[in-house]
Amino acid sequence: MGKEIPLVSSRRLSNAEGDPVAVVRVRNLQTTIQGPKDAWGRGSKQQPLLISAEVSLTHAFPSSSSHDKVASDTVHYGLLSKSILSTLEKLPKSALSLSDILNRLWVDLTGYLYTGVKEPSAEHTKAFLDTGLIRRLSVSLVLPKASLMGSAIKLSGSCLFTDSTITARSLELGLEGIRVPTLIGVNSNERNAKQVVITNIRIDEYETSHDDYAVIESVVVDAMSESSFETLEALAASLAFHIARELRTKRDDFYGEIIRIGLEKPTAVPLAEAACVELTVRTENVKIEVSKTKDVRFDDTRNKVAEAGDGKAGSSKNQNGKS
Repeated sequence: MGKEIPLVSSRRLSNAEGDPVAVVRVRNLQTTIQGPKDAWGRGSKQQPLLISAEVSLTHAFPSSSSHDKVASDTVHYGLLSKSILSTLEKLPKSALSLSDILNRLWVDLTGYLYTGVKEPSAEHTKAFLDTGLIRRLSVSLVLPKASLMGSAIKLSGSCLFTDSTITARSLELGLEGIRVPTLIGVNSNERNAKQVVITNIRIDEYETSHDDYAVIESVVVDAMSESSFETLEALAASLAFHIARELRTKRDDFYGEIIRIGLEKPTAVPLAEAACVELTVRTENVKIEVSKTKDVRFDDTRNKVAEAGDGKAGSSKNQNGKS
């Protein structure tokens, strides 16, 4: 039947592809879906869905460009859109997860499951895309109403092809634009009132067949609401700890290898749109034990979240902030 292709990070896959020579994309194709969980974690509730598909080609469509006519060396974006919508229309009205929907799209577009295994039924049906022309396929599913405090939930999958076969794949879950009033800052005025902090979370090398984004969002919101750190750096480290703990203590099939956290303070610098800090950690490198004070900080000498009682972390207390 074939062997599953291991996940790699989205950045590693992009580096492996190199500079694309030609790309055809459809951005934010709008429809509705019934299946993925909504903002309250309820399944099978109808909600809007935005789909983006990007096809990176192995060659720069010489026939189509020279004859000014869509030929077999490119992808017809109108037909690509219709193929995507046709797949969604055939989905059962059941509790399909966002990952399930991505997999169904992958099968109809390429003839492969998202794992890289050839779909058995594809032997009798023709996939929409000619995989011999493809260097990379990327599909993003966005649920703009599936977040209570954020702007959207996004699941993005990409695959690299070599000689019509999937050779690498990545999967990333994004929680975008989470706005939480947070006590954060060094200045005296910032210690007297909460200000909005915008958080963007991306979990790379993401593995699950369930919709757990509402759970992750609640973890992020709770941690930020209880925060009294002075710096965004310390808050980012605290969020890394809480997210990693959630990823590592839940079901075996609920996991993400890399956590990327972006924090923005829109009101921090009056003449700037926002002040921003980003942090990337590997989930396995995050130390999940905490001290009794729960003062969790980031020890950048080891790329781990350290206990407040750790000697090395304690020596950097003034630099990293406090709760």
